[in-house]
Amino acid sequence: MEKMTFDLHLTPIDTKYFAPRPDEYLDGGLPHCKKCKGARYTAVQGNNGEIHLFRTLCVCQKMANDKKREEEEKQAELAFFKWQQGKAGVPNKYFDASLINTLIDKTQGVFISCENYIKNAKVCFENNLGLYFYGPNSSGKTYLTVCICNELIKKGYKCLFTSIAAIVGSIQKSFGSGDDKLSTVLDDMRSYDFVFFDDLGKESIGDRKSAYNSRIMYEIINARYNAQKPTIFSSNYSLNDLIAVLGIDRATVERITEMSVKTIKLEDKNYRKEIREQKQSFLKIIGV
Repeated sequence: MEKMTFDLHLTPIDTKYFAPRPDEYLDGGLPHCKKCKGARYTAVQGNNGEIHLFRTLCVCQKMANDKKREEEEKQAELAFFKWQQGKAGVPNKYFDASLINTLIDKTQGVFISCENYIKNAKVCFENNLGLYFYGPNSSGKTYLTVCICNELIKKGYKCLFTSIAAIVGSIQKSFGSGDDKLSTVLDDMRSYDFVFFDDLGKESIGDRKSAYNSRIMYEIINARYNAQKPTIFSSNYSLNDLIAVLGIDRATVERITEMSVKTIKLEDKNYRKEIREQKQSFLKIIGV
């Protein structure tokens, strides 16, 4: 196609309209960018052959606008993700939890298992493949399960990060309100794509270990079991210890065992101590 050329004649109005700005210079009476040397005007020929001049963005202005738009979209996506995390029950301290920045050795089998679970989330969801993490305090159970939860939220799955103890506590607080809190909780349990139960076994300590709470725990687990949707557990106790040490109802444990297709034992390593030591190093650097 033949390139269109114009014989431009600036009117006094044009000259005033295209007066150079601080970051511009004039070439042929028309503005150009001092940075990229690009034109900041365009000429359009009308149907009757008349020429119309308009101010436009130069190349570097367009690039700056695109970059700003991308950053705004990125921030909007991040804000939406954090809103989803809050809705899913992810604690604020774990909003940035990721396998990328975990202290756990990336060559360990547990790390590889978590990474592959996330990569194959669709298969895990469709086939109801749950996990059971167990190990001593500060071994990284919660952090790893939160990492999985965060990544699944990014993939668009509806997730819930909670604990049986927290759910039982919320039901107890509703006593006397007239609301059927348990029914609502069980409906919620069935609706989530993935549910993460943190610190399984803590609800069985002390005077909370009652026949009523045992039934509530069974109902919660059974709701997920019947929904046939993946559930990820973390606990200080092995599956065998849930009965032998904690005395949790056998029917409940049998369901947990069936739901936990893979059991992952974590090393006896204190990651909280490592994090504390890292923070202490930061304080030394800034002279505190």
